[in-house]
Amino acid sequence: MDDSKLGIVVAVTVVLTDVFLYFYYNSGLSSGTSELSFMCIMNRAFLFIFGGNYWIYGYFLLYLYYGYIFSIAIGKKRYPFEAAYLDINVDNLGRRTSDVDLSKKPEFLLFMGTLLIVILLILMESI
Repeated sequence: MDDSKLGIVVAVTVVLTDVFLYFYYNSGLSSGTSELSFMCIMNRAFLFIFGGNYWIYGYFLLYLYYGYIFSIAIGKKRYPFEAAYLDINVDNLGRRTSDVDLSKKPEFLLFMGTLLIVILLILMESI
């Protein structure tokens, strides 16, 4: 990649990862502000750790990290074997809520992360 366009690409990726962290915070998966601060610092560190020519590898490592976190969250939601019988509320089994905030679902966050990687790759090819 041309070094004159590297600043634009890094600025776009920082904004995209910050938007992603915003969705992560709103989903309720984060345990607090210290985790978000660590993830924010990790995002920026992985963008610069491999240098100007190989920064995309850091972005891919971030994607693997977030994919792992969201896959664990999806697995715990879909297959709650840990105390499933104790948590079952028989009175509410048939009820479904029609209000679903999609941005708070780990499936949506995994989709957004994948979409961001695809957009990033398309932008890299066009620049």
